[in-house]
Amino acid sequence: MTSDELLEQASELANLADRLELVERILENLEYASSTGDDFCIKFQIKQGVLGNLGDNVTDIKNKVIAISNKICPD
Repeated sequence: MTSDELLEQASELANLADRLELVERILENLEYASSTGDDFCIKFQIKQGVLGNLGDNVTDIKNKVIAISNKICPD
């Protein structure tokens, strides 16, 4: 793999890290709402499909990390 290709993969990993940070922030908000007893906030976010979106994002990020790993170091 060339230096340019590695740089491209590193850039993609940085983008995935940014997406994980957004997921983390949403989870922190849910945790805070739970610890303060803010049931309205929790129920609202669940109704809006936030948990499903989080799951979808985590699965997509996982798959992309595996794909990048396979590109860098194929079996």
